[in-house]
Amino acid sequence: VEPKVLEWAMAQGRWTVLTDSQDSGPSEILSLLPLKSPANPNIGFILIKTEFRTEQYSQKLSSILDFLASQTAISIDNYYLYSRIKETNLYLNDMLESINNGILATDENSRITLINKNATAILGIQKIPKPGLPFRDLLPEKLSAKLDQLFEATRVNGTAPEIIVQHHPYPEISVTIGITASLLKDKTQETIGTIFVFRDLSVSK
Repeated sequence: VEPKVLEWAMAQGRWTVLTDSQDSGPSEILSLLPLKSPANPNIGFILIKTEFRTEQYSQKLSSILDFLASQTAISIDNYYLYSRIKETNLYLNDMLESINNGILATDENSRITLINKNATAILGIQKIPKPGLPFRDLLPEKLSAKLDQLFEATRVNGTAPEIIVQHHPYPEISVTIGITASLLKDKTQETIGTIFVFRDLSVSK
């Protein structure tokens, strides 16, 4: 299809037959079905080549093709949306894992929603826990009590000043950790959880 013809057919925004039925002895009919969605009016097109039987081009076929075009466009849109979400999540995960501090996020019920590898290293956690586990079930009682204090303080002030704790991730190792906490909010400023930040102060010392 010549570029000018393609541009014209796409501008029509509907199924368009490109073959002139008055042509001398055409053996096939070429038509173009634009693909568009509310989010993207120009996704692409389906090029259709059929036998030269003009009687098959009915209003019913047009409706079927319109439905086909809309479903195909939605599928392509969903694919690109999923790809963008996946790329964004991978980028955010890479950024999270590149932070030197330990990060642990919980929901309003103190269940873990996110934890990075540095947090597991500082806290001596052998395996990254599955989301939904209460942090009290993951951490030693003494450390959990400190996080509980910070958790409650953020509910009052929105954030909590850093506290210093002595943690023993392993029997023979003692680590000085600085812990801060702040509220986690969504785009409407509704509180959806808490973020804890762990600093290994042994490195600073």
